[in-house]
Amino acid sequence: MAGVRVYLKRYYLKDPDSYQGISWEAFGIYNQENNTYFALHKYRAKNSYGGYVVEEKLFVLDSNGNVIKVVDDVNEIINGY
Repeated sequence: MAGVRVYLKRYYLKDPDSYQGISWEAFGIYNQENNTYFALHKYRAKNSYGGYVVEEKLFVLDSNGNVIKVVDDVNEIINGY
């Protein structure tokens, strides 16, 4: 979870201080061959216009908890296999 929060605040959010976690789901092994994991996270934060928006993304993490991919559409994962 910490790796996702660091990624969001450092590389993605327009206003990192506005981040508010809502839920975490679906932790597990994403690919056993390269030992990556996934986490589905819903959060809210301010957008470019200063309004709060809710987003849900699937984060793929390496074995050290670093984000290596962000998936906006879960179907991208399903259709990839």
